[in-house]
Amino acid sequence: MNLTITLWADKGGVGKSTLATSLAAELGATLVDIDPQGDAARWAALRGMKAEVPVNRKTLKALLASPGLRVVDCPPGQGLEAMIAVEMSDLLIIPTRTGEADMVALGRSLKVARRIRPDGKVGLVLNLCRETGRAKGIEAALRAQTGTHYLWLGRLCARVGAEETYAAGRTLLQAGGAVAYEFRQILEATRGLVGATTNH
Repeated sequence: MNLTITLWADKGGVGKSTLATSLAAELGATLVDIDPQGDAARWAALRGMKAEVPVNRKTLKALLASPGLRVVDCPPGQGLEAMIAVEMSDLLIIPTRTGEADMVALGRSLKVARRIRPDGKVGLVLNLCRETGRAKGIEAALRAQTGTHYLWLGRLCARVGAEETYAAGRTLLQAGGAVAYEFRQILEATRGLVGATTNH
């Protein structure tokens, strides 16, 4: 199997690394960290798990074209390395928060995804959200549009348990409680999309 899941968004601070690391570990995938901050690679080291950190664009392209299941943690923005990962992904997952700037950035992210990979699968995760009326309204609106430009994968609310679990090098599933419940929905939805991709 040769399949790449890429976590990317045009805006930073949306929880890409937290999702990428947990998905890689729970799916048994190779974690690829192309974010210069190196948060995903540090998380993998805490866990005793190997992370690939490509040294240049040629290495990145070769890695993404090689056999295996990979989860790529991208830096925010439209840098060349991130765009290579987006273009070569079989499943692009875009996390977003509920702020006004986040919604604007989500629109940009979806436009980039449609331009670079018009027929590619795009999954959306509402991340680090709060239980507010605004957040619930945004979630309802995003769910209503699923199937148009993206597939709804689920939501993760902002909880201390998630932060502590990530800081300890554990997956969101290992956090237990509401964190594990919400992440399990995302994990199963992702597994379903990966299965659908490999069956075509």
